[in-house]
Amino acid sequence: MQDIRKNIPLLLMIISLAGLYFSRAVLSIATGLWLVFGIIEWIRQKEKIHKQPLLLWSFAFPLLCLLGSWQSSWSHPQNQQILLTALGYPAWALGLLAIKDKQQWKRIQIAWVITAIIGLCYPLIAFVGDMQGNIQALGSGKALPVFMDTDHVRFGILLVSAVAVNWILLKEDPANKWLKISLFFLIAGILFTAIRTAWALLFILFMGWFLLETKKKMVVLFLLIAMGAIIYQIPTVKNKIHYTLYDFEQYNQKGYDPNYSDGVRRAINQVSWKAIQEKGFSNMGWAAIPDHLKAEFKTVTKGSETNFGWPFNQWLFWWMGVGFGGTLLFTLWLCYPILYAWRKTNASIAIWTLAIAASCLVECTINYQYGTLLHIVPLFLLRKNYLTST
Repeated sequence: MQDIRKNIPLLLMIISLAGLYFSRAVLSIATGLWLVFGIIEWIRQKEKIHKQPLLLWSFAFPLLCLLGSWQSSWSHPQNQQILLTALGYPAWALGLLAIKDKQQWKRIQIAWVITAIIGLCYPLIAFVGDMQGNIQALGSGKALPVFMDTDHVRFGILLVSAVAVNWILLKEDPANKWLKISLFFLIAGILFTAIRTAWALLFILFMGWFLLETKKKMVVLFLLIAMGAIIYQIPTVKNKIHYTLYDFEQYNQKGYDPNYSDGVRRAINQVSWKAIQEKGFSNMGWAAIPDHLKAEFKTVTKGSETNFGWPFNQWLFWWMGVGFGGTLLFTLWLCYPILYAWRKTNASIAIWTLAIAASCLVECTINYQYGTLLHIVPLFLLRKNYLTST
């Protein structure tokens, strides 16, 4: 019985990662199972919640989300979706903080890295299957096909989180050649798949480790510059950068054009900012955002329609939903792990928090179940001293 209980966290993580790739329903079930597991273990271990700051932090987010729910019916699908997604934070926190065995924890970290590597094999195989067509697609700004309902941004976040976890494992076992190979494969894969958000987050990881953890900073700085110059010569990287600059310039000259992906993002964000200025510091609630955004988009773009119901910026979404005051509270909540990391001298948690915040500048990252999972789980996997009260 003891052996079965020890393997429950790894089994739940495998189910969760399978759901992350293939089924939101499975992911929802897994999240519920983590909640049940966490509650049972907390009762058995007689833990004190008030001594776990990250657990209290996780419970705060669903409460903050209530600020955007009272403006309409509580049964509105938009309200239910936001609140159910937010409840993933305490569910995962309860389950992960209940794990006290070092070997259990390491197995979960390794499972996270292996899952990212398996997921990375899919776009690489797809590229080899139609090399010429994919080279042309990459040259026109498209990314390779991925799991997670082709959600490139959140798949990129998964890959970068795996790099961070892999790095933590490698620091604990520097001689492990397999961890060195997996780290190289993940980094090379991120560059090759042409997911710009992943590039940006990987850059944040490198700069964070460079500024906060390296001792021979000048040597590392020159090494990073040399690596950057070499990486720029990779065709997928060069083509993606050139397309991004071209897309940006086209929008500046012509305005909104549905043929350019970045143009859609910029147009929706501009419409969102316009709505915020019109509403001032008042709030419209989560439920009103999609219809208001679509109507404003059609007006601003002179008849063009969009299926997007949220802006491509987490702060714009919160400002539209709960006003400036709620957005400030959300920002404080999002940045709290940096304070926690400073108190615990754990640079990796602070760096990961900054990486997630950066992703929120171009996406509503944590509005989606995928996003909440990719935010909180790496945050816990990067902790130190997990066998003591944290």
